[in-house]
Amino acid sequence: MSSKIPHIIPLIILFVLKYANLGIAGMQNDSLQTSMTPMDSLLIQAQADSQNVDSTESEAQLEAPIYYWTDNGMVSRQGNKLYLTGNAKIVYQDLTLEAEKIMIDQDKNYLFAEGVKDSVDSLGNTVYRGNPVFTEKGREPIRGKTIHYDFKTKRGKINYGITEMPPGYYKGERIDNIGSKTLLVEEGYFTSCEYIDHPHFYFKSSKMRVIVQDQIIARPVYFYIADIPVFVLPFGVFPSKGGRQSGLMIPTYGESTYGGRFLKNMGYYWAPNDYFDIALTTDFYDKLGFTYNADANYTVRYKLNGSVSGFYFPKDPNTGTNNERWAVRFYHKQNVDPTLSINASGQFQSDKSLAQDLASDIRERTNQLLTSNLTVNKTFKGTRNSMSLNIGLTENLNTGRRDYTLPNIRFTRSQATLVETFTGQAVGSDKTWYENIYFSYNGNLLHRGSEVPQNDSLNTVVHDKSEGIEHRISLNSPNKIFKYFNVTPSINYQEIWVSEITSPAGFDTTANGDFNLITEQKKQYVARRTFNASLGLRTTLFGMFEPNIGTLKFIRHKIDPVISYTVTPDFSSEGFGYYTYVTDDSGDVHKVDKFRKNPFGQTGSRRSEFLSFSLANLFQGKIIDGDEEKKIDLFTLNFSSGYDFAADEFNLRDLRTNFRSTPVQGINLNLTATQSFYLRSESGEGFINKTVFSDGKLPILKTMTVSTAFALDNKMFISTEEKTKANKEKDDESVIDENEGILENDNLQIEKLSDQNAAKNLDIPWRINFTLNYNLNRTNLDHITKRLDMGTTASLSITKNWRINWTARFDLVKQDITYQSFSIYRDLHCWEMSFNWQPKIGYYSFQINVKESILQDLKLTKHPSGRAYY
Repeated sequence: MSSKIPHIIPLIILFVLKYANLGIAGMQNDSLQTSMTPMDSLLIQAQADSQNVDSTESEAQLEAPIYYWTDNGMVSRQGNKLYLTGNAKIVYQDLTLEAEKIMIDQDKNYLFAEGVKDSVDSLGNTVYRGNPVFTEKGREPIRGKTIHYDFKTKRGKINYGITEMPPGYYKGERIDNIGSKTLLVEEGYFTSCEYIDHPHFYFKSSKMRVIVQDQIIARPVYFYIADIPVFVLPFGVFPSKGGRQSGLMIPTYGESTYGGRFLKNMGYYWAPNDYFDIALTTDFYDKLGFTYNADANYTVRYKLNGSVSGFYFPKDPNTGTNNERWAVRFYHKQNVDPTLSINASGQFQSDKSLAQDLASDIRERTNQLLTSNLTVNKTFKGTRNSMSLNIGLTENLNTGRRDYTLPNIRFTRSQATLVETFTGQAVGSDKTWYENIYFSYNGNLLHRGSEVPQNDSLNTVVHDKSEGIEHRISLNSPNKIFKYFNVTPSINYQEIWVSEITSPAGFDTTANGDFNLITEQKKQYVARRTFNASLGLRTTLFGMFEPNIGTLKFIRHKIDPVISYTVTPDFSSEGFGYYTYVTDDSGDVHKVDKFRKNPFGQTGSRRSEFLSFSLANLFQGKIIDGDEEKKIDLFTLNFSSGYDFAADEFNLRDLRTNFRSTPVQGINLNLTATQSFYLRSESGEGFINKTVFSDGKLPILKTMTVSTAFALDNKMFISTEEKTKANKEKDDESVIDENEGILENDNLQIEKLSDQNAAKNLDIPWRINFTLNYNLNRTNLDHITKRLDMGTTASLSITKNWRINWTARFDLVKQDITYQSFSIYRDLHCWEMSFNWQPKIGYYSFQINVKESILQDLKLTKHPSGRAYY
């Protein structure tokens, strides 16, 4: 007789099993008895018997209750076996086991689970249902045909076990558990193909030892594609932890113009914790031999992060001679506390042509500057004060010139009212005129120098340096007048202190009789005081009209006129004493700026009185469609110009116009133009000092740039409701990675082919992008230049797995294709194929590779010989 147990109603049985992982070697299942004791009777009897169990023996076998659910549950007549059939499930601590049939033998400390025969497939193989699924909290489920476990020895067996563990799937015909963290696997498989029963490719090993969350040791290792063996390794050691793992790095095969064929990135990656990692690798080139690389990264969240990387070539890649070449880069950023931070970076290399000879990225090859920099920033809590220290070095690899800053110390007090600055008391909202005066201060101590090689036979190097202290004070008082106008008067004061001045030291006479002034530096502590004053006026105007064009019901026009007047005295006049005047033998007067070599700029030598004005226009529309209202920006139209009162001629500055609009979603239009207020000369090569207004003409166009970009895709024909639904589903699928760990480093040399993956990244059935740029220069009518360029990118998903991308750039004036690229991508499930062809430069590449990133070196590539490809 049997007792029917309600589904999903947990009961607690009083015999409990010791915690262990399910696994390995077991016994045959006893046949079911035809006569069974009812479950309810067994539970009552077990409760009575449990009163007489020796406590020592009980504690040795029992640790926690087992909860179970089943359609049918029976207990053997002796009361020592529990049989669960039909959607059986047991839960023990953090372990869960589900199967069609589960049997627990208390006397033998043994558990057995299996599925039942269901049908036969087309090949005559038996199909089972309800196969065991074992899950441990925090790990992926393990599936098998049968599961045996001995609780006393903590050993078990899983036949035909399957599990998923990133980056792929694992299967073993027999898995033996010989310890809490060690598994022995016979005929083990690994693949990133989700079709684990019939994968497109896989690694297979007859013997594996798996140390859970540590590593997998296998021997030998065979690689199969479509069940065909491709290669074999005598043994393999693989990490089985998630995230960054220490271990050997698989080299990459390729070919370069300078080293020939190579095996790249052979070495070891060491990641002892979440805060530090280092990769030590070597590359082998058939023309160079071995080269060496190092790349280290470190980080402590919210406190510091940085990296150090470099490489060393024992031989010159171009000549093969024993000429050592190397490069080192570093970066460091640290927040010592909320008020103190440190930033440092630098790069050093053996010679100036290293990047040109070795870098595969065009940006690296054309960068001829080496920079090193250290910056320390300090803010003073509870005040408006802050300080910074900067030390920097820049070297030009073309000229050999070195410029350094040692040091640059800056003190800043941010803007506050004058009353608050001197009294420390904040002012209220109802301010008097003097409480509305704002003050800010910047102090700067700067020492700057340079070393310039002269490239002569003596290898002469010219040294130059300048140093000084600067003080800047700014006062301004924004006020509103006549209710609608904002007026801001301001005064800017600069004072610099230097320890040497520039003085005249005589004249040199040239071959044609001209006099060249000779200067020298003299030690003398002096100060220079300069200033300027300005007055700004601005307001905002609004206009509204109703066009009633379709759903466009209202247009608002916002106008922001701004006028600014600035005056700066002529500090070269004798009254200030900042210039020295000398007269040569011909009677010509020369003036010398005493502060010519200070690091804060030369002394102004002309009076400036300038009026600038601008007019910003913003047109906005209101769309009303039924009960829905929406505001949009139609376009902006901005004008700016100025008038120089101190100029001898051409006082009016060019009129600059900027127009920007997005007439419909996905289409952008930009126009920038400069126009002269002066008439052209008769030759057309320049302008004369006569305005166009005198002849009743409009400003003359000098330059104009027009650009537009727009895209067409299948989403343009999708309703708004469908777009909203699609965007919501996309947002729901997005995942934010907040893992703490090493930052990515891009210091390694990487060949970047911009359109290589364009087809792969296509996420909609089709898309066409257009860009159009037009440039016109009419400054000189004898040399009018025009340029019209168009760029086009077309992407198409022919089927779910086939994608094509075409990119081209056209010079429409010369009627020439300046660039063209074709890309084809084929999704091969767990593999992928890509093809790229750039006919303009005669380049192509063909590649088939495994999609899983950790297995990216499993690939077949083809490209023209003699070109670098990584």
